[in-house]
Amino acid sequence: MNLKIVFPSLIGLLLLGSCGEHTSKPAADAETVVAYDPNGGSDLFHSDLIREIELVPLETSDSSLIGTTPECMMDTHGNYYIADINGSQKLLRYDSTGRFLNAIGNRGRGPREYLGLSNFLIDSLTENVFVFSNLDQKVCIYGNDGSFVSNRTFNTPFFQGWPDGENYWLYEGYMNGSSDYRVLKVDAQENIIETILPADIQIMPMEESFPVFIPDPNGNLMLRETFSDRIYRLSADSVIPVYGFDFGKYSIPQEYYQIGDVRQSVEYIMKRDFACIDRFMESNHYAVIQVLLKKKDDRNALVYGILDKATGGWQWYTFEDILKNKSLGAGSVRMLTAGDELICLVDPMRLMEMAPEERSIFRNPEVINSLTEESNPVVLKCRLK
Repeated sequence: MNLKIVFPSLIGLLLLGSCGEHTSKPAADAETVVAYDPNGGSDLFHSDLIREIELVPLETSDSSLIGTTPECMMDTHGNYYIADINGSQKLLRYDSTGRFLNAIGNRGRGPREYLGLSNFLIDSLTENVFVFSNLDQKVCIYGNDGSFVSNRTFNTPFFQGWPDGENYWLYEGYMNGSSDYRVLKVDAQENIIETILPADIQIMPMEESFPVFIPDPNGNLMLRETFSDRIYRLSADSVIPVYGFDFGKYSIPQEYYQIGDVRQSVEYIMKRDFACIDRFMESNHYAVIQVLLKKKDDRNALVYGILDKATGGWQWYTFEDILKNKSLGAGSVRMLTAGDELICLVDPMRLMEMAPEERSIFRNPEVINSLTEESNPVVLKCRLK
Protein backbone atom coordinates (compact mmCIF):
# COMPACT_ATOMS: atom_id res chain seq x y z
CA MET A 1 0.00 0.00 0.00
CA ASN A 2 1.05 3.65 -0.31
CA LEU A 3 1.01 5.56 2.95
CA LYS A 4 0.61 9.15 1.81
CA ILE A 5 1.74 12.27 3.62
CA VAL A 6 -1.10 14.76 3.85
CA PHE A 7 -0.88 18.27 5.23
CA PRO A 8 -3.68 20.50 6.55
CA SER A 9 -5.87 21.68 3.69
CA LEU A 10 -7.06 25.21 3.06
CA ILE A 11 -10.75 25.86 3.51
CA GLY A 12 -12.08 27.73 0.51
CA LEU A 13 -15.21 28.96 2.25
CA LEU A 14 -14.56 32.22 4.07
CA LEU A 15 -16.50 32.12 7.32
CA LEU A 16 -17.95 35.08 9.16
CA GLY A 17 -16.82 35.82 12.71
CA SER A 18 -17.72 38.35 15.36
CA CYS A 19 -15.87 40.17 18.10
CA GLY A 20 -16.04 39.30 21.76
CA GLU A 21 -14.41 40.02 25.10
CA HIS A 22 -11.46 37.82 25.97
CA THR A 23 -12.50 36.02 29.13
CA SER A 24 -9.24 34.06 29.42
CA LYS A 25 -5.90 35.73 28.74
CA PRO A 26 -2.54 34.10 28.02
CA ALA A 27 0.00 34.33 30.83
CA ALA A 28 3.06 35.30 28.80
CA ASP A 29 5.40 35.12 31.79
CA ALA A 30 4.93 31.31 31.94
CA GLU A 31 6.19 30.79 28.40
CA THR A 32 9.53 29.28 27.31
CA VAL A 33 10.65 30.55 23.90
CA VAL A 34 12.45 27.99 21.75
CA ALA A 35 14.41 28.82 18.58
CA TYR A 36 14.33 26.45 15.60
CA ASP A 37 17.78 25.38 14.39
CA PRO A 38 17.68 24.66 10.61
CA ASN A 39 21.16 23.14 10.78
CA GLY A 40 20.31 20.55 13.42
CA GLY A 41 20.28 17.43 11.22
CA SER A 42 18.12 15.29 8.97
CA ASP A 43 18.49 11.73 10.26
CA LEU A 44 16.22 11.23 13.24
CA PHE A 45 16.46 7.43 13.37
CA HIS A 46 20.28 7.43 13.41
CA SER A 47 20.45 10.13 16.08
CA ASP A 48 21.93 9.68 19.54
CA LEU A 49 18.42 10.13 20.98
CA ILE A 50 17.24 6.74 19.74
CA ARG A 51 18.23 3.70 21.81
CA GLU A 52 16.39 0.97 19.89
CA ILE A 53 13.88 0.60 17.05
CA GLU A 54 11.47 -2.34 16.96
CA LEU A 55 9.30 -3.20 13.96
CA VAL A 56 5.70 -4.25 14.60
CA PRO A 57 3.87 -5.32 11.41
CA LEU A 58 0.11 -4.80 11.63
CA GLU A 59 -1.88 -7.81 10.48
CA THR A 60 -3.26 -7.41 6.98
CA SER A 61 -6.63 -9.00 6.19
CA ASP A 62 -9.91 -8.07 4.51
CA SER A 63 -11.29 -6.89 7.85
CA SER A 64 -8.20 -4.94 8.92
CA LEU A 65 -7.06 -3.04 5.82
CA ILE A 66 -5.72 0.45 6.62
CA GLY A 67 -6.05 3.33 4.14
CA THR A 68 -3.85 6.38 3.69
CA THR A 69 -2.85 8.88 6.43
CA PRO A 70 -3.95 6.83 9.46
CA GLU A 71 -3.58 8.09 13.02
CA CYS A 72 -2.42 5.95 15.93
CA MET A 73 -2.83 5.75 19.71
CA MET A 74 -1.84 3.15 22.31
CA ASP A 75 -3.63 2.08 25.47
CA THR A 76 -1.99 1.18 28.78
CA HIS A 77 -1.75 -2.48 27.71
CA GLY A 78 0.31 -1.67 24.62
CA ASN A 79 -2.54 -2.22 22.14
CA TYR A 80 -2.58 -0.08 18.99
CA TYR A 81 -5.67 1.83 17.88
CA ILE A 82 -5.40 2.85 14.22
CA ALA A 83 -7.82 5.48 12.93
CA ASP A 84 -8.55 4.64 9.29
CA ILE A 85 -9.42 8.25 8.53
CA ASN A 86 -9.29 8.06 4.72
CA GLY A 87 -10.66 4.53 4.47
CA SER A 88 -13.38 2.85 6.48
CA GLN A 89 -13.51 5.68 9.09
CA LYS A 90 -13.30 2.95 11.74
CA LEU A 91 -10.80 2.40 14.51
CA LEU A 92 -8.85 -0.82 14.08
CA ARG A 93 -7.46 -2.35 17.27
CA TYR A 94 -4.29 -4.50 17.31
CA ASP A 95 -2.43 -6.09 20.18
CA SER A 96 1.20 -5.28 21.02
CA THR A 97 2.46 -7.82 18.45
CA GLY A 98 0.32 -6.38 15.63
CA ARG A 99 -2.38 -9.08 15.70
CA PHE A 100 -5.77 -7.68 14.70
CA LEU A 101 -8.31 -7.77 17.54
CA ASN A 102 -11.43 -5.91 16.43
CA ALA A 103 -12.90 -2.83 14.77
CA ILE A 104 -14.53 0.01 16.68
CA GLY A 105 -17.23 2.31 15.36
CA ASN A 106 -18.92 2.60 12.00
CA ARG A 107 -19.74 5.37 9.56
CA GLY A 108 -23.43 6.09 9.14
CA ARG A 109 -26.41 8.10 10.39
CA GLY A 110 -27.67 5.67 13.04
CA PRO A 111 -27.52 6.36 16.79
CA ARG A 112 -24.45 4.11 17.15
CA GLU A 113 -22.71 5.57 14.11
CA TYR A 114 -21.04 8.82 13.03
CA LEU A 115 -20.46 10.55 9.70
CA GLY A 116 -16.73 11.13 9.98
CA LEU A 117 -13.85 10.54 12.36
CA SER A 118 -12.41 13.89 13.47
CA ASN A 119 -10.41 12.81 16.52
CA PHE A 120 -10.50 10.06 19.11
CA LEU A 121 -9.12 9.17 22.54
CA ILE A 122 -8.93 6.25 24.95
CA ASP A 123 -10.09 6.72 28.54
CA SER A 124 -7.28 5.21 30.63
CA LEU A 125 -9.64 4.41 33.53
CA THR A 126 -12.60 2.81 31.75
CA GLU A 127 -10.76 1.87 28.52
CA ASN A 128 -13.74 3.30 26.65
CA VAL A 129 -13.02 4.91 23.29
CA PHE A 130 -14.42 8.36 22.42
CA VAL A 131 -14.91 9.08 18.70
CA PHE A 132 -15.66 12.69 17.77
CA SER A 133 -17.31 13.54 14.45
CA ASN A 134 -17.49 17.19 13.40
CA LEU A 135 -19.66 16.40 10.37
CA ASP A 136 -22.66 15.54 12.55
CA GLN A 137 -21.47 17.32 15.73
CA LYS A 138 -21.42 14.08 17.66
CA VAL A 139 -19.38 11.94 20.03
CA CYS A 140 -19.86 8.17 20.17
CA ILE A 141 -18.44 6.17 23.07
CA TYR A 142 -17.53 2.49 22.63
CA GLY A 143 -15.96 -0.24 24.72
CA ASN A 144 -12.53 -1.31 23.49
CA ASP A 145 -14.17 -4.48 22.13
CA GLY A 146 -16.31 -2.33 19.83
CA SER A 147 -19.51 -2.51 21.89
CA PHE A 148 -21.59 0.66 21.86
CA VAL A 149 -21.84 2.56 25.17
CA SER A 150 -23.51 5.93 24.50
CA ASN A 151 -23.52 9.00 22.30
CA ARG A 152 -24.10 12.72 22.49
CA THR A 153 -24.98 15.24 19.80
CA PHE A 154 -23.90 18.85 20.23
CA ASN A 155 -25.77 21.93 19.04
CA THR A 156 -22.45 23.74 18.78
CA PRO A 157 -20.35 23.02 15.66
CA PHE A 158 -16.76 21.98 16.37
CA PHE A 159 -13.61 20.67 14.69
CA GLN A 160 -12.42 18.43 17.55
CA GLY A 161 -13.51 17.59 21.09
CA TRP A 162 -12.25 16.26 24.41
CA PRO A 163 -14.13 15.09 27.54
CA ASP A 164 -13.56 16.64 30.96
CA GLY A 165 -15.73 14.67 33.39
CA GLU A 166 -19.31 15.38 32.34
CA ASN A 167 -18.13 18.49 30.47
CA TYR A 168 -16.52 18.76 27.05
CA TRP A 169 -13.86 20.96 25.52
CA LEU A 170 -14.76 21.87 21.92
CA TYR A 171 -12.32 23.37 19.44
CA GLU A 172 -14.07 25.87 17.15
CA GLY A 173 -11.10 27.45 15.36
CA TYR A 174 -10.62 30.86 13.78
CA MET A 175 -13.50 32.53 11.96
CA ASN A 176 -15.83 29.67 12.85
CA GLY A 177 -19.12 31.49 12.30
CA SER A 178 -20.75 30.23 15.51
CA SER A 179 -18.68 31.57 18.40
CA ASP A 180 -16.51 34.52 19.33
CA TYR A 181 -13.93 32.08 20.69
CA ARG A 182 -11.72 29.32 19.37
CA VAL A 183 -12.16 27.03 22.38
CA LEU A 184 -15.29 26.40 24.47
CA LYS A 185 -16.09 24.23 27.44
CA VAL A 186 -19.70 23.09 27.70
CA ASP A 187 -21.50 21.24 30.48
CA ALA A 188 -23.93 18.31 30.29
CA GLN A 189 -26.75 20.66 29.24
CA GLU A 190 -24.42 22.34 26.74
CA ASN A 191 -24.28 25.57 28.67
CA ILE A 192 -21.03 27.33 27.83
CA ILE A 193 -19.04 27.44 31.05
CA GLU A 194 -15.71 28.66 29.67
CA THR A 195 -14.45 30.52 26.59
CA ILE A 196 -10.81 30.74 25.54
CA LEU A 197 -8.90 32.57 22.77
CA PRO A 198 -10.74 35.00 20.46
CA ALA A 199 -11.92 33.67 17.10
CA ASP A 200 -12.57 36.99 15.38
CA ILE A 201 -9.03 37.50 14.03
CA GLN A 202 -9.45 37.94 10.28
CA ILE A 203 -7.12 35.22 8.98
CA MET A 204 -7.39 32.26 6.64
CA PRO A 205 -9.50 29.46 8.19
CA MET A 206 -7.58 26.19 8.37
CA GLU A 207 -8.86 22.66 8.78
CA GLU A 208 -7.11 21.07 11.76
CA SER A 209 -6.16 17.64 10.43
CA PHE A 210 -3.98 16.64 13.39
CA PRO A 211 -4.73 16.46 17.13
CA VAL A 212 -5.53 19.83 18.71
CA PHE A 213 -6.07 18.63 22.30
CA ILE A 214 -3.11 16.76 23.80
CA PRO A 215 -2.97 15.34 27.35
CA ASP A 216 0.30 15.95 29.19
CA PRO A 217 1.86 13.43 31.63
CA ASN A 218 0.44 15.31 34.64
CA GLY A 219 -3.18 15.04 33.55
CA ASN A 220 -3.40 18.55 32.11
CA LEU A 221 -4.77 19.30 28.65
CA MET A 222 -2.55 21.04 26.11
CA LEU A 223 -3.67 22.91 22.99
CA ARG A 224 -1.95 23.10 19.61
CA GLU A 225 -3.09 25.22 16.65
CA THR A 226 -1.76 25.30 13.09
CA PHE A 227 -1.42 29.09 12.86
CA SER A 228 -0.12 29.65 16.37
CA ASP A 229 3.54 29.57 17.43
CA ARG A 230 2.53 28.61 20.97
CA ILE A 231 1.56 25.46 22.83
CA TYR A 232 -0.98 26.22 25.57
CA ARG A 233 -2.02 24.52 28.77
CA LEU A 234 -5.75 24.75 29.51
CA SER A 235 -6.84 25.26 33.11
CA ALA A 236 -10.06 26.05 34.93
CA ASP A 237 -9.93 29.79 34.37
CA SER A 238 -7.01 30.56 32.07
CA VAL A 239 -4.95 29.46 29.11
CA ILE A 240 -1.21 29.40 29.79
CA PRO A 241 1.33 29.47 26.94
CA VAL A 242 3.91 26.87 27.95
CA TYR A 243 6.11 26.86 24.84
CA GLY A 244 6.61 29.56 22.24
CA PHE A 245 8.59 28.88 19.06
CA ASP A 246 10.75 31.19 16.96
CA PHE A 247 11.01 29.77 13.45
CA GLY A 248 13.25 32.55 12.16
CA LYS A 249 12.52 33.44 8.54
CA TYR A 250 9.56 31.01 8.62
CA SER A 251 7.84 32.80 11.52
CA ILE A 252 4.45 34.27 10.64
CA PRO A 253 4.75 38.06 11.09
CA GLN A 254 2.40 39.77 13.53
CA GLU A 255 1.32 41.89 10.58
CA TYR A 256 -0.54 38.86 9.25
CA TYR A 257 -2.89 38.80 12.25
CA GLN A 258 -3.54 42.55 11.98
CA ILE A 259 -4.54 42.78 8.30
CA GLY A 260 -8.24 42.72 9.19
CA ASP A 261 -9.45 41.17 5.94
CA VAL A 262 -9.62 37.43 5.30
CA ARG A 263 -8.99 37.56 1.55
CA GLN A 264 -6.04 39.88 1.96
CA SER A 265 -4.61 37.70 4.70
CA VAL A 266 -4.81 34.65 2.41
CA GLU A 267 -2.97 36.51 -0.35
CA TYR A 268 -0.37 37.74 2.14
CA ILE A 269 0.50 34.38 3.67
CA MET A 270 0.53 32.40 0.42
CA LYS A 271 3.20 34.70 -1.04
CA ARG A 272 5.74 33.78 1.63
CA ASP A 273 7.34 30.82 3.35
CA PHE A 274 5.84 30.11 6.77
CA ALA A 275 5.76 27.53 9.57
CA CYS A 276 2.72 25.59 10.80
CA ILE A 277 2.76 23.47 13.96
CA ASP A 278 1.22 20.09 13.05
CA ARG A 279 1.74 18.02 16.19
CA PHE A 280 2.83 18.29 19.78
CA MET A 281 3.35 15.45 22.28
CA GLU A 282 4.91 15.20 25.71
CA SER A 283 6.06 12.67 28.31
CA ASN A 284 7.75 13.15 31.67
CA HIS A 285 11.18 13.15 30.03
CA TYR A 286 10.64 14.48 26.49
CA ALA A 287 8.54 16.83 24.39
CA VAL A 288 8.21 16.53 20.60
CA ILE A 289 6.93 19.03 18.05
CA GLN A 290 6.25 18.46 14.35
CA VAL A 291 6.31 21.52 12.08
CA LEU A 292 5.46 21.96 8.41
CA LEU A 293 7.59 24.56 6.63
CA LYS A 294 5.25 25.70 3.85
CA LYS A 295 7.26 27.10 0.94
CA LYS A 296 6.27 29.21 -2.05
CA ASP A 297 7.83 26.71 -4.47
CA ASP A 298 5.79 23.86 -2.86
CA ARG A 299 8.99 22.00 -1.89
CA ASN A 300 7.75 21.90 1.67
CA ALA A 301 9.88 20.64 4.54
CA LEU A 302 8.95 18.78 7.71
CA VAL A 303 10.68 19.45 11.02
CA TYR A 304 10.84 17.54 14.30
CA GLY A 305 12.04 19.24 17.46
CA ILE A 306 12.75 17.02 20.49
CA LEU A 307 13.26 18.40 23.98
CA ASP A 308 15.28 16.35 26.46
CA LYS A 309 13.93 17.64 29.77
CA ALA A 310 16.95 16.35 31.67
CA THR A 311 19.26 18.73 29.83
CA GLY A 312 16.75 21.36 28.71
CA GLY A 313 18.16 21.14 25.17
CA TRP A 314 16.23 20.80 21.92
CA GLN A 315 17.45 18.79 18.94
CA TRP A 316 16.07 19.60 15.49
CA TYR A 317 15.68 17.37 12.44
CA THR A 318 14.62 18.83 9.08
CA PHE A 319 13.37 16.71 6.17
CA GLU A 320 13.51 18.75 2.96
CA ASP A 321 11.15 18.40 -0.02
CA ILE A 322 8.85 16.18 1.98
CA LEU A 323 6.76 14.76 -0.86
CA LYS A 324 9.88 13.30 -2.48
CA ASN A 325 11.77 12.51 0.70
CA LYS A 326 12.11 8.74 1.23
CA SER A 327 13.56 8.97 4.73
CA LEU A 328 11.75 6.87 7.34
CA GLY A 329 11.28 9.84 9.64
CA ALA A 330 9.57 12.01 7.05
CA GLY A 331 5.99 12.35 8.27
CA SER A 332 5.89 9.05 10.13
CA VAL A 333 5.77 10.10 13.83
CA ARG A 334 2.32 9.69 15.41
CA MET A 335 2.68 9.74 19.21
CA LEU A 336 5.02 9.75 22.21
CA THR A 337 4.17 7.21 24.92
CA ALA A 338 4.50 7.60 28.68
CA GLY A 339 7.37 5.12 28.40
CA ASP A 340 9.34 7.47 26.11
CA GLU A 341 8.68 5.62 22.87
CA LEU A 342 8.10 7.46 19.61
CA ILE A 343 5.41 5.55 17.73
CA CYS A 344 5.72 5.86 13.97
CA LEU A 345 3.72 4.44 11.06
CA VAL A 346 5.77 3.62 7.97
CA ASP A 347 4.73 2.44 4.53
CA PRO A 348 6.03 -1.12 3.99
CA MET A 349 7.54 -0.14 0.64
CA ARG A 350 9.91 2.28 2.40
CA LEU A 351 11.22 -0.58 4.48
CA MET A 352 11.40 -3.04 1.60
CA GLU A 353 13.46 -0.58 -0.46
CA MET A 354 16.12 -0.29 2.27
CA ALA A 355 19.47 -1.89 1.53
CA PRO A 356 20.40 -4.82 3.82
CA GLU A 357 23.09 -2.77 5.58
CA GLU A 358 20.59 0.01 6.29
CA ARG A 359 18.27 -2.41 8.10
CA SER A 360 20.76 -2.87 10.90
CA ILE A 361 19.16 0.03 12.79
CA PHE A 362 16.22 -2.27 13.65
CA ARG A 363 16.18 -4.77 16.51
CA ASN A 364 14.23 -7.26 14.36
CA PRO A 365 15.00 -6.51 10.68
CA GLU A 366 13.83 -9.99 9.62
CA VAL A 367 10.26 -8.65 9.79
CA ILE A 368 10.86 -6.83 6.52
CA ASN A 369 11.28 -10.12 4.65
CA SER A 370 7.61 -10.97 5.24
CA LEU A 371 6.24 -7.66 3.92
CA THR A 372 4.62 -7.05 0.55
CA GLU A 373 3.52 -3.84 -1.12
CA GLU A 374 -0.06 -4.72 -0.10
CA SER A 375 0.83 -4.97 3.60
CA ASN A 376 -0.56 -2.60 6.19
CA PRO A 377 1.71 0.13 7.59
CA VAL A 378 4.38 -1.04 9.99
CA VAL A 379 4.68 0.40 13.49
CA LEU A 380 8.15 1.61 14.45
CA LYS A 381 8.64 1.71 18.22
CA CYS A 382 11.57 4.05 18.74
CA ARG A 383 12.77 3.90 22.35
CA LEU A 384 14.36 7.14 23.42
CA LYS A 385 17.41 7.10 25.68
